Amino acid sequence: MTSTKPTVLIVEDDSLVRSFLAQALEMGGYPSEGVGSGTEGLAALQGSNRFAVLLIDGLLPDMHGADLAHRILDTPGIAQLPLCFISGALRQAPPNTAGVAALAKPVKARTLLDTVRELCSWAEGPRSSPSERRAVLDALTGAFLVGP
Repeated sequence: MTSTKPTVLIVEDDSLVRSFLAQALEMGGYPSEGVGSGTEGLAALQGSNRFAVLLIDGLLPDMHGADLAHRILDTPGIAQLPLCFISGALRQAPPNTAGVAALAKPVKARTLLDTVRELCSWAEGPRSSPSERRAVLDALTGAFLVGP
């Protein structure tokens, strides 16, 4: 069956969590691709426009998820990609703003799908400025129990 929903890139080092996220997305009709590090995530995004949303683990083996997000915001062509952190190191999940969201682990499939849907809707509407997105990301970084 071919899906008309956008593809989600999952950047998560824990293969069990990555598998759960992929299965939850599939149940909601979202195709996904998963990688295990920030470096692999950047490689998957390079020169590609096939991803509509990026799910990022807060603590990756090679970099903090916030560092990956900052690199994405600095990269033309993907700087407006909606971002969603999924981390067990969040003090609390702030509201979705400027195409940046965060969910605390363990995440429920319904919450994940609702958030991905909201981020896809944001991407179809008026875009936030790069400075607004960076401010939201900086504020979110302060919500992590373990910082970059």
